[in-house]
Amino acid sequence: MSIYAIGDIHGNYYLLSKAIAYILRSADLNKDKIVLLGDVIDIGEESKDCVDLILKKGKEIKIIALMGNHEEWMLQTKSDYTKHSWIISMEGLKTIKSYSEYAESAIIQKAKETGMDLFAGGKELPYGSFFHNIPKDHLAFYESMENYYEEEGCIFSHAGIAIDGIMLSEMDERGFKWGFPGFPNKYKGEKTVVYGHWSKNAKIENGKVVPFVKNRTICIDTSTHNELMIFKSPENKVIHIK
Repeated sequence: MSIYAIGDIHGNYYLLSKAIAYILRSADLNKDKIVLLGDVIDIGEESKDCVDLILKKGKEIKIIALMGNHEEWMLQTKSDYTKHSWIISMEGLKTIKSYSEYAESAIIQKAKETGMDLFAGGKELPYGSFFHNIPKDHLAFYESMENYYEEEGCIFSHAGIAIDGIMLSEMDERGFKWGFPGFPNKYKGEKTVVYGHWSKNAKIENGKVVPFVKNRTICIDTSTHNELMIFKSPENKVIHIK
């Protein structure tokens, strides 16, 4: 059995479709799995199309989706329409637009009317125009995302794991999306940790994107280099999709 981990997608349908097509050409559809490391949405223009593809291909091969910080903030906004960090800091409006240009327009208009008071807190924006109309299977997809996945000598998460040796189930849930102190520099575990989130750690060497590797950990978020990286376990093989 092989596991194919895919790094941060960020609404890039072109790269995601190429990555999944590559996997399906060589995978054992009855045994192999795909693990999405989180941040499926935002930044790019095609978040809805990406989720459509994931749900469709999930009928052919098992796909496990982990939650990134972008999905976490989107769902926080769903629970509280006075929280605006998702659209201010995460380019969430691009995700909203991919589902509904009307919803994007309504939110922008209200934000303009609210002005600087928006940053004072307690001011709602009409996110319901988005969340009330998002397809139910898409919403279920986001809400069912896991914090981590463990198998075949590997641990998969969006932003790493704690370094103090506690069980995965006891680790801070928010840390899986945003990172843990000391990781990966002080990680001493025996299992390989495959994660994303830290795209700026990837480097260009001899014209090729090189993932950040440290202490049995590998960061495969290469989204800032307009590339999607796949890590295949247990072969420990890196595939570049661009």
